[in-house]
Amino acid sequence: KYLRKYNGTTNSTDFLKRLSDDILLHNIPFHWLIRNFDRIADGQALSWYNAVHPHYSELLGDATDEDRAYTEHVWDGFCQEFSTFFNDKALINSYKQVNRSIRYKEGMDPQAYVTQKIEALRNIDPRMSDTRKVDNIIKGLPYNLQLHFASSEIQSTAVFLAQLNKISEIQSRRGPQNQSIPENNQPEPYYSRQTYSSPPLFAAAQASYPQNPRYPRQ
Repeated sequence: KYLRKYNGTTNSTDFLKRLSDDILLHNIPFHWLIRNFDRIADGQALSWYNAVHPHYSELLGDATDEDRAYTEHVWDGFCQEFSTFFNDKALINSYKQVNRSIRYKEGMDPQAYVTQKIEALRNIDPRMSDTRKVDNIIKGLPYNLQLHFASSEIQSTAVFLAQLNKISEIQSRRGPQNQSIPENNQPEPYYSRQTYSSPPLFAAAQASYPQNPRYPRQ
């Protein structure tokens, strides 16, 4: 109950450093920790442990507290493989995929969208500036909204969120009578919306003139 959890989505080096402190503080045997690593592993880390557990279980064999030197050697190998798998570059690539998958759609909560984006960007680069965050957040918007924000010079995520909230509010008030513009941004031609027919007055005037046999009326 004293050990901290790890899910494979944060810095593995920092986790192992804190875990080593816990091992010393609570005098936890290395062989016990390897055999029971599933108690502190979660998510991706748990999947990794389930895959390597048979190998390390075989290495430990019947090792006990009396075999501390050997079990510490096995633990060092365990930590090295753990750090190699959950290295910073792999984590950054996974968060880049997460960032690209977060897309804003009409009707979505703007704050939820911006919060998810900021969380992913923070894991990609903790020192990323607000301006770069805004640029990345805009890339997840529909094309028409990207055009809208491209013409502005917003440099703060808070200002961006306020603007997106206003747009979302306007969209939510849009009634069914407001027809959306087609994807090519060209309004539908008037003559394509109805079947053309001659106005009644024109038809009456046409009937009052004698018909020319060379040019019969259609």
